[in-house]
Amino acid sequence: ASKLASGIMRPCFLPDGSLLLGQTGRGWQSTGGNEASLQRIYWDGKTTAADIRRVSVTSSGFEVFFTTPLAGELSPADVLAQTKVESWTYTDSSQYGSEENEKHTDAVSNAAISADRKSLKFDLENFPAPTAVNRIYWIQVLRAKQLFAPAVSREKLEAYYTVRAVPH
Repeated sequence: ASKLASGIMRPCFLPDGSLLLGQTGRGWQSTGGNEASLQRIYWDGKTTAADIRRVSVTSSGFEVFFTTPLAGELSPADVLAQTKVESWTYTDSSQYGSEENEKHTDAVSNAAISADRKSLKFDLENFPAPTAVNRIYWIQVLRAKQLFAPAVSREKLEAYYTVRAVPH
């Protein structure tokens, strides 16, 4: 979320559908500049920004679900050309944090757009590798504004997914 007073710590939907955001900077370099804030957000009932709704792992890659349909003239190859995936692991230890290990870019292929145009399924080369479990996958959709026209969208959409198991 952009243009907020501080870093979001406690989001809570209220009975009227508004979203109450408890915020704190807690010494971090959070955007907004305030050390603490409480803000309430209301939906206008019309606007749905184009964004990633959720991601699911498949037996050969991922399926990315969007909040709005992809533009009608786009082919799966067009969308795939704007999709980038990187992955890495972390070292499990009692120490807080770890370097990103075994980081690399994953080649994407075989894209398919769902009939309602609200999801993109794609394969990753060499997936699932024996090391796929417990890898963090960063999925980025570049130039999203062109993919969802005329819907409102950020320039880049991204999601992180930790694979715990690969479906058969």
